[in-house]
Amino acid sequence: NLTGRWVTSPDSHLEFILTSANSLDVIEILAPDKQDDFKSWLKDADPLSLTLTAPITALQDDRKTASYHLDVGTTKSARQLQADGTIIYDSANAGILINLQKTVIGIAGGKIDISPFSFSSDYAGTPPLSLRLAVTSVDMDKLAKIADVKGLKAKGRLSGTIPVTYSTNGIIFGSGNLKSEGAGSFAYAPDEFPPSLQGDDSRMETVRKTLSDFRFSKFNVDMSGSMDDKMKTSISAAGTNPAFGDREIHLNLNLDGDLGAVLKQTLQTVDFSDKLKSQIQKNKK
Repeated sequence: NLTGRWVTSPDSHLEFILTSANSLDVIEILAPDKQDDFKSWLKDADPLSLTLTAPITALQDDRKTASYHLDVGTTKSARQLQADGTIIYDSANAGILINLQKTVIGIAGGKIDISPFSFSSDYAGTPPLSLRLAVTSVDMDKLAKIADVKGLKAKGRLSGTIPVTYSTNGIIFGSGNLKSEGAGSFAYAPDEFPPSLQGDDSRMETVRKTLSDFRFSKFNVDMSGSMDDKMKTSISAAGTNPAFGDREIHLNLNLDGDLGAVLKQTLQTVDFSDKLKSQIQKNKK
């Protein structure tokens, strides 16, 4: 549904509100070529609401500015997205500048705040765009389910920061770190362990047994690299396993890049700029 109105009090402005019970329907209209990319993210993030507000003078200004507020999903959705900012259209060169002043992704019982950033409709990765992700109180068990890590159950929450750079090389993570908020636990006992945890020697058997019931006092995740097989993720933790008594155990594990797939699914955003630009140019004719 699309509604529009002219509001005269307290100030004169135009307001357009787009709502949809199914978020994917909006993607199909605005960016049909992006549907497959967003199916996994938006299939459980309904409804969608977008509000655009512009001063009445924007109708005659060469440089038109509108503020926007985007809501995707609810507190009951697996993922939510809230964003506020401005869209500036310069009729002289038909260029669009999108300013994202506040962007919050709700996921796994916690949230990710993305630092403010801007990009133009013709942005293609040059110069590089630097962002900072502030992760707050993400539930480890819910995150494991989103990542579809078989055989993993966890209890605890993670917070931290992750620097991100977007360029012609794609999305690259800097030295990001997530730490546990106090004590917690995890039990990892899949039907088949990944290659890095396989082996018949006594050392690997001890490691697998430790992972099957680990009660940690400290838990850290460090990551860096691109969101593919080149992403490096390591876990360090201190805690105990009842099978080994009260002796403190220190874990240091290197993971294969599975976390990159989770972050990619979480952070992927649709670029409507080309579609908006073509629509504006079409309306001018």
